[in-house]
Amino acid sequence: MDTDLEFLDEVESFLSAESLPRVVTPCKTVQNCQVFTFPSQDIAQHDGKSYSMDKNLLDVSTEEPQRKDDRRKRYRVRVKSEKQELKRMEKDLTRKKQQIIDRREGRDTIARTDVMLSKSFWQDVAIQQRENREQAETEQKRLMDAVQSQASYIENLCAIISERSSTSNAYALENQKWRRLKSSDAYLFEAFIQEADYYYARIDEVFADCGMTSQLMTEIHSVRRTSPDTRIEYAQHVHKIILPFRFEATCKFMWEGTNVPYRQHAREIYSNVEDVVNTRAMKFRLKKALGNSTVSILKRVVARRYLVDKRMVIMFKTFSEGEGIFSGLDTDETVWCSIRPCEDESRGTVMEFCARTLPVLFQSACTTDSTLKEYQGMLEDVSKEDEQELVSSLQRLAINST
Repeated sequence: MDTDLEFLDEVESFLSAESLPRVVTPCKTVQNCQVFTFPSQDIAQHDGKSYSMDKNLLDVSTEEPQRKDDRRKRYRVRVKSEKQELKRMEKDLTRKKQQIIDRREGRDTIARTDVMLSKSFWQDVAIQQRENREQAETEQKRLMDAVQSQASYIENLCAIISERSSTSNAYALENQKWRRLKSSDAYLFEAFIQEADYYYARIDEVFADCGMTSQLMTEIHSVRRTSPDTRIEYAQHVHKIILPFRFEATCKFMWEGTNVPYRQHAREIYSNVEDVVNTRAMKFRLKKALGNSTVSILKRVVARRYLVDKRMVIMFKTFSEGEGIFSGLDTDETVWCSIRPCEDESRGTVMEFCARTLPVLFQSACTTDSTLKEYQGMLEDVSKEDEQELVSSLQRLAINST
């Protein structure tokens, strides 16, 4: 850079000096020029007459000053052009020289260069890159854990399906399998949808087992039974009623009710299902004040609709997961709901329910009898709220039908 500056200084000194030599301007008239004359003795040879120049000689003497004048004009134009070019070069070189000096002394630096030349800028860049790397490593670890967890879910789900195909009773899952499955909403919902299909195929068998044919209208028959295969006690509720509404209106009413619009706390809809029209999957949280604290239950619900001939069946699969002091107290519920027109369709529609609820207790759950009673009492309160909502909806349907 010092060499460049020295060169620019020399150019500036050269341009500051007398840049062009003085030019002697030739004479413009023939009178000012020296005229070649013949010797007197030669003139005397023409019989004493005055000598007169030949016309061609005069023409030659006239053209010569003209050519010189043209050369002078071209020369002036060239000199003027070169002088202008040199002045322009002087300005450019002066400007570049000043820019180099200003840049070296930091007087004329743009903002981005200032930032790049500052140590704090590079420190900030290094810190930002380190944070980005740490975030990427954290995200990678999370994804790796998720992949491993998903692999375990798939493995256990395949085992569950395989076991279910080889046995006629599938009301409970193993302790370890539930512990892994319930941490993933997606796999729980997929498992419930498959269970809904499985239990729908057994609806006639279940209704025969619970005595639905002999069940009296408007009565609720509740019993506690023990599965002969799993030795797990479960609660069974059977109910049959006649609704004074047309079959189509009742089916529409019941299916809309599966959306449970009155449950909105921490509500999430799972829409990644194959048959969106006939499947609903969601989760929401139930809360209750208990003493000076609040307890909660996370509830996942899957409703699936089957319509064959003059009969619609809605399968409900519900998994209630205790939280906080209720942690480890989970409940699995399966509900069969059959809707069909009465033999005398003018009477309305027959609706038949069968619900089976069984606990899913983990070996790791450490609960007292009082905590278990509070948990069961909260589930009973939730069931009563659902019944009241159903009754209110039926009353509104009756008013709208009149």
